[in-house]
This record gives sequence, structure tokens and C-alpha cells, in this order.
Amino acid sequence: MAWKDYKEFFGFAFGGLWGIALIILLHVLINVSTLAVSLFLAFTLTKKFSQEEQQVTTRDESTRYNLILTAIIVTALLSSFVGKFLSNKIFMSINKRLHDKMTRRVLATSISFFEENTQGTILNKFSKDVASMDNLVFTFLEMTDYAVKCAVSLATVVYLVPWLLAVITLSLCYLVQLRKKCLSVTRDTIRLK
Repeated sequence: MAWKDYKEFFGFAFGGLWGIALIILLHVLINVSTLAVSLFLAFTLTKKFSQEEQQVTTRDESTRYNLILTAIIVTALLSSFVGKFLSNKIFMSINKRLHDKMTRRVLATSISFFEENTQGTILNKFSKDVASMDNLVFTFLEMTDYAVKCAVSLATVVYLVPWLLAVITLSLCYLVQLRKKCLSVTRDTIRLK
């Protein structure tokens, strides 16, 4: 499929392509807030255990750490819930609008179409198209989630260990070349069928 087809397909989302941008932004928020819990715990515990034995943390400091951690956890849970809820709502609107448009188009076709195709053929094609569209929508949702997780993790690692950027760049170049070779082999196999 061409980019134009994807653009038209996801244009059926609530808010059009802005709805898709909202989904990506929500997934970034979900992953950053989830990562914030781990980072806060790691840095806080490192700081706490690296202090000398003589310096005992005060009760106020412990309470402050607990409040900050609780706020971060609540933010992570809320962003996760709201993000997944809105993502599903937006993607379900794509499916509903596409199903409605397909039904209207089938009902608006000329009678010759129904004379040439049996009822079973029409239902078979219709259900196959609907299933593939539904699959595409939720595959995109999962892919968006994984891509954002990967990007946030990669950004964190590069921020903490900048020299790994060279290794990542070389690995990415290798994977792109490998993908090109695998794609051509896969396409040749599909053409043989």
C-alpha cells in the first residue's frame, strides 16, 4: 500500500490525522510516565544508599520521597488508562466509519452488480475486507505502542550512555540493508504463488 492509502484510511479516525497524532502523543506520555517511576526509584535509591552511614534520612525527607513516588505512580496509571481508552475510541471510530461507508456503497451500487455476483460472494468479500481493515487498525495501534516504547528506551539509553549512539547507528544501517534483502526475497516468493 502506498502512503496515500494509509493517509486516507487513517483519515477516517476521529479528528482525522490529528487523532492519530494524539494517539502517538498519548503513547509517548504513557511510556515517559512509566519510565519516570523506574528512574525515580533508581536515582533515589542510589542516592540513599550512597550516603554515608552517619547521615540518616529524616522522616520529612522519606515522606517527601513517598509523596513524589505516589504522584508519579498515579500519573503513570492515569495516563495509561486514559491513553488506552482514547486510543481504542479513536480506532473504533475508524472501523465504524469504514464499515458504514462500505455498507452505503454496497447499497448504492447498481442492480447489475447483484445480478453478476451471488449473495455468498458479496458477503464473503465484504467480511474479508472488514476483517483485514480491523486487523490493520489494531496492528497499527500495537506498532505505535512498540515504536514509542523503543524510541523512549533508546532516548534514555543514549542520554545515559552517549557513546552507544555510534553502535545504534551501525546496527540500524545493518538492519536496513538486511530488510532490503529479506523484502526482495519475500516478494519473489509471493509472486511465485
